[in-house]
Amino acid sequence: MFKINPEISIKKIADEIFMYDRQQSLIHSFNETAALILESIQNQLDTEQICQKISSEYEIDAKTAREDTLQFIETLLQQKIIQKAS
Repeated sequence: MFKINPEISIKKIADEIFMYDRQQSLIHSFNETAALILESIQNQLDTEQICQKISSEYEIDAKTAREDTLQFIETLLQQKIIQKAS
């Protein structure tokens, strides 16, 4: 499981999420799909649950949902927006 970096402030506007990284002084903007993944992380869903949610919400096959979700999670980890929960 993952958690949002505590140095990140989050603001949801309509279907988008904006995140401000206080350490790096960066603002990140995410679309509706990314917002769903980030909200799922905030709600402490595990990776498998998030993938299932994406597959169901967007009516895509489980393999594609898993590949895309894991790729996005890896990007979030690299950008230090999320971190592994301890």
